[in-house]
Amino acid sequence: MRRTVYASIKFTLAAAAAAIGFVAANTAAIAQIQFVSPYPPGGVTDIVSRTLADGIGKSLNETVIVLNKPGANGMIGSDFVAKSRPDGKTLLLVAAAHAINPSMHAKMAYDPFKDLVGVSLIGKTGPVIFASAKAPFTTLQELVAYAKKHPGKVTYASSGVGSGAHLVGELLCQTLGIDMTHVVYKGSEAALIDLFNGDISLFINTMQTWAQHGSSGKLRALAIVSEKRWPRAPDVPTVHETVAPGLIADSFLGVLAPAGTAAATVDTYSKTIAAIVARQDVSERLMDFGIEPTGSTPAAFDAFIASEARKWGDLIRARNIKPDR
Repeated sequence: MRRTVYASIKFTLAAAAAAIGFVAANTAAIAQIQFVSPYPPGGVTDIVSRTLADGIGKSLNETVIVLNKPGANGMIGSDFVAKSRPDGKTLLLVAAAHAINPSMHAKMAYDPFKDLVGVSLIGKTGPVIFASAKAPFTTLQELVAYAKKHPGKVTYASSGVGSGAHLVGELLCQTLGIDMTHVVYKGSEAALIDLFNGDISLFINTMQTWAQHGSSGKLRALAIVSEKRWPRAPDVPTVHETVAPGLIADSFLGVLAPAGTAAATVDTYSKTIAAIVARQDVSERLMDFGIEPTGSTPAAFDAFIASEARKWGDLIRARNIKPDR
């Protein structure tokens, strides 16, 4: 009898210990900060996410894990964060697509302006207009003159309808009064090969492309669609200083949190991120990707997103751009 009672007590204690361990493990998991990257692993956004996650973790003495939730031009990961508890344990990395998606998709599973709040801008990156070395123009002015003389003959590559490169191309057409043909590619490598071969005229991409291929002699950087010249490529002019004053189309990266997250928590994250991107090692890494480090307050980032959404929304409606799926 005593043996049976002893076994029962032993089992009960073991079960209790297991239950406590289970609760502790799940509590620890919940206590982790989730930094959601709505893009696949391995790309620039993923690297930036992991750099920030590491910095936040060390600065706040917290465990921060990166969750890659790619798909639907960033909307799958954004929806996940929009519907997460506003307990300060979930953050979201966003790119320019965040401001573009509302005008490209009539129905979204979340409201990007009501369900998410700004934390901080991370940085801006100016799209660069690259021309094939085989193209019949060597400057932006020559491109405009050629395009006006040969409507539709100039082709430019992008990753899809509504992508940043596509919209920059449409913005150039609208502003400069030219007609170019948009060509969709599944990846940048395929577009670069065709650019090198002269099969397409232009490729609108980041300054990182220039860092990787500028010395090859197979492409030319005609201009950057940014407010100012890129410090590491000072000979590449801006569009607004050459052919279209005021034409700026910087892309961006930034951090959001679920709406309802305590203002004090958001402010702490904002100041922490600003300090991280100001560090020399981080700022140099961002510059390597063609990103100019730029921290901001939560309110300033919200205002910036709203401004970008209006700008791209106006263009999408004016050019009657529709999603291709």
